[in-house]
Amino acid sequence: MDSSKKRMAKNSIALFIRMGIIVVVSLYASRVMLQQLGVSDFGIYNVVGGLMAMLAFMNASLSQGVQRFLNFYIGKKDDQMANKIFSSSCVIQLAFVVILLIIGESLGYWFIYDFLNIPSDRVSAAFWVYQFSLFSLVIGVLQVPYMALILSHEDMYIYTYISIVEAFFKLGVVYLLSISPIDKLITYGLLFLVTTILINLLYVIFSSRRYTESHFLLNRDVSVYKSLLTFSGWNIMGTSSNLMTVQGVNIVLNLFFGTAINAARGIAVQVSTQLDNMINNVQVAMNPQIVKHYSMGEIAGMTHLLINNFKWNFFLFWLLALPLFIKIDYVLSLWLGVYPDYTTIFVSIGIVRCLLKCIERPLISSLFAVGKMKYPNIMSSSFMLVSLALAYVLFKMGYPPYCAFLLDLFAILANIIYSVFFLRKYKILFFRLFLRKVAYPILLIMIPSAMMAYCFNHVFQNNFVGFVLFGFSTLIVSGICVYMIGLSASNRKLVKDKIGLLIKR
Repeated sequence: MDSSKKRMAKNSIALFIRMGIIVVVSLYASRVMLQQLGVSDFGIYNVVGGLMAMLAFMNASLSQGVQRFLNFYIGKKDDQMANKIFSSSCVIQLAFVVILLIIGESLGYWFIYDFLNIPSDRVSAAFWVYQFSLFSLVIGVLQVPYMALILSHEDMYIYTYISIVEAFFKLGVVYLLSISPIDKLITYGLLFLVTTILINLLYVIFSSRRYTESHFLLNRDVSVYKSLLTFSGWNIMGTSSNLMTVQGVNIVLNLFFGTAINAARGIAVQVSTQLDNMINNVQVAMNPQIVKHYSMGEIAGMTHLLINNFKWNFFLFWLLALPLFIKIDYVLSLWLGVYPDYTTIFVSIGIVRCLLKCIERPLISSLFAVGKMKYPNIMSSSFMLVSLALAYVLFKMGYPPYCAFLLDLFAILANIIYSVFFLRKYKILFFRLFLRKVAYPILLIMIPSAMMAYCFNHVFQNNFVGFVLFGFSTLIVSGICVYMIGLSASNRKLVKDKIGLLIKR
């Protein structure tokens, strides 16, 4: 158990290094993209990319299914079954590529030319961006089994190194975009495709050389294909509902409000994606251990790990989210200078959404470990799709665009409550335990630290020095609240010991 904790700690460090570099590069790249493309073209790219994300939901679901089964059999040390899972997933992904190309090419022309609300002089450029995005998606599909192997073996340093390379490629794309003599929207789509090809080659080459499970052997065991497809099939429903709210709403916004709102939404997605990556860093390190605990029948250990997962997700996110939420207008002005209308409220709601995701992600990981995805995904899909339908109705009635994102928050909250009750059947988590160990400590941290942060906001001036002082003061207050209220006695002792060792050095 101690070795697994040390490994999770090392993995978390590697993932936070990855996150720091990617956040800086992504935010800088978003600023340059907005400047180079302009509001309209930036909105076009986001809405066209929205379709790609809606097609990619099946790929994401298959990827999660592959990783879940690999984690399960690696935890049982069954190399033969792990190889069958990998080989079967390669066949499934190849078949999926064919389906994607048929669907994508069949619907693409209609989607761009007849469905979306795009200025007539930019329709041709949007079509080429669509083509480049479609082939980027296809390449990503073929790489899924190889990345799943890396994550299942918990080689997060390799994942980090490749992500850092990808970040520098993005910087190269931004530079080439700024000097390109041809249409910048088309240029960006082409450069994104080239970057996707190079990064996916790195994943394939590394996995093929390092893991014995990556040696492809045609598997004729129908039960393996059935297990993967059944698990992924129900998972597709849940993943698609989530992406329908994130990307499907983007299309509905385009129909009612045009590309300028898509640009504001695109900026908000950039911010929330980077914040969500912080949560995901902890989650990626936790996921293999959650599944392995369940595969070995260690339910008590899994419950303990899950409760810590909730807390650390929230604690780490809250330290950054609180000052950002309060100072969002200043941060956007500092980052972008001029930004589209509704950007501030979109980003603010996105921050609240990420707070809820801090709780939802560990629950989803536990559902993956159990492998009973039918009813959780039916309920999740129902909550999400109802929120999307209600958003369409509200837009028809003349309500403002942010109503869709408020409905999304209620859908996530409903899914959290249902998931907690569902895990009760497997004696993994009980609602009273969740309230006592998770919800109650979180509220005790949020209330005093938020009140102090709002007081600091009125004390410090609205300039760079005032922002730094505000951020530092808020961080200290939030950190004290987390230490005194959120951490257990054993965790506080561990923190004291670590600080003591650092001081002695």
